[in-house]
Amino acid sequence: MTGGLVFHVVCRECPTESLRQSAAEAETLATAHASDTDHSVAVERIE
Repeated sequence: MTGGLVFHVVCRECPTESLRQSAAEAETLATAHASDTDHSVAVERIE
């Protein structure tokens, strides 16, 4: 992942963590994980 925005998806309650190249992809992953597990998931843009 080089040259462009990167989004960090991290669960606050388990080891799930991922980097995504689009905000939409990051939000989709976060929403799916939160829905499946009822965990708190954060998405932040990495500069």
